[in-house]
Amino acid sequence: MAKGVIEDGILSLKGIPYAAPPVSDLRFRPPSLPNHWQGILEAANYRTICPQIEDPLENYPKAAIAHEVVVGGVNTRLFEDEDCLYLNVWKPAKQVRNLPIMIYLPGGGFIVGGASDIYNGAALARKDVVVVTINYRIGFLGFAELGALDSSYSGSGNNGLRDQIAALDWVRRNASALGGDSDNVTVFGESAGSISIAALLVSPSLKKTFQRAILQSGAYNLIRTRRSAEAAAKKIMDVGSLKTMAHIKAAPVRDLLLQAQATGEPDGVFAPISDGSLVALDPAEAFASGTSRHVEIMIGANANEMNYWAMYDSKFRNPYVEDTDLGAKIDVFSMLPSIRDTSEEEREKAKGKLRRTYEKVLGITDQRTIEAALVDDVVMTQPATHLAERQSASGGKVWLYRFTWHVPPKYLDPALPALGAFHAIELPFMFGTADFSQIPGGPALSKAPGPEILRLTNQMLTAWTNFAKKGDPNGDGVPKWPSYDTNTHILMVWSADSKAVADPDRSRREIWENWHFNPY
Repeated sequence: MAKGVIEDGILSLKGIPYAAPPVSDLRFRPPSLPNHWQGILEAANYRTICPQIEDPLENYPKAAIAHEVVVGGVNTRLFEDEDCLYLNVWKPAKQVRNLPIMIYLPGGGFIVGGASDIYNGAALARKDVVVVTINYRIGFLGFAELGALDSSYSGSGNNGLRDQIAALDWVRRNASALGGDSDNVTVFGESAGSISIAALLVSPSLKKTFQRAILQSGAYNLIRTRRSAEAAAKKIMDVGSLKTMAHIKAAPVRDLLLQAQATGEPDGVFAPISDGSLVALDPAEAFASGTSRHVEIMIGANANEMNYWAMYDSKFRNPYVEDTDLGAKIDVFSMLPSIRDTSEEEREKAKGKLRRTYEKVLGITDQRTIEAALVDDVVMTQPATHLAERQSASGGKVWLYRFTWHVPPKYLDPALPALGAFHAIELPFMFGTADFSQIPGGPALSKAPGPEILRLTNQMLTAWTNFAKKGDPNGDGVPKWPSYDTNTHILMVWSADSKAVADPDRSRREIWENWHFNPY
């Protein structure tokens, strides 16, 4: 039994344990079944989030206790509580049965984030679904592959993914008590959550765990190979005083966090691993062969994903991000094996050819703009299209979208450039929160959302819940949205004037149609 809070017809139950605390001997181990609580569980508030270094653009629950430290000359805070495997539920307060279930996997680059109020599920639940949000282990504790240190820990690099699976299993076991249907489950997520779903979709052991999936800004290209994951773990072990399995099992959490951060490149070090066991070695081929054709999929990306990182200005310092131009300086070519795994001469030829192609397609010569477009395409946009192409060609149903709405400049910090439709900006719309408070200058927008925002919010909220209910986003209040196929290439463009468009970026899509996006 659990005691939650009823507000405006929605019952919320927060801080429910779905696995045993991964502490002491369970550190770096797969999740275990939760302990049964005695009596009535007080479930009015979020519990803490999993260990991480604070990110100024993340939203943290009040229960998350942080400790002040200096990292790279910057004052920041650490969250160090390993007892973090909790989930939260929103459902209609009235007696309900067999409602569709939507389970959200939050993003954060596998190094920050967790379940908090920016992912409040109340508005979605008002559409007659059960909504669940979860924490899962991130960073060194969730995605460090430690098998080279001790063979009994082989596979530890996918423990964060196993946490997600444990949460899915808990929800299915308890679906009836929540008023949900265990055979009508949609898993949805953004960024790291979306990448995780791409991995889950090609997991041989998860055939009937969920029926539908929504991937927002993340696909299988951002999964890591076992080789690169082992190299990343070795780099972390080499950079500090923690050298052995005994050291890292006994070390305080902050020492693990700070040693991982000391490599200077924690973003991108951690991700699910294509190990051939839990996750297919070749996810692209798995999709092409129909591994996931039984799952209905919605997938998309935002028009200006990498502009998110420009928000780390002088007021929003982050020890991870020292350069606000980072988004345009990512070496995207290292993420393309067909370029990376060649001679230096061949790499330079390929890079030059791609840049010249983009100059022609975009009609510009400004190299920063070209690099930004390349990053958006290689990291987010084209991999989403590739996944949709393979899902459709294999006989599966898939809907593709592009989010293009952008915050009006009058609401933004005047010191910032126009950000466009940056990474994660769609979240306040599809969650129905209209909460832009994490954006510099956004609080004013949150207080007075105009009709344009409210209309787009209702369209996306309805499309997401329609998809969860019946495997098709269409219905009253949603612009007609045909499923994607390899002939028409129709996708939904979410904007102030949302509509389905046939192949809107054909010239850029065709550049990449014969490339193989795969784990790096």
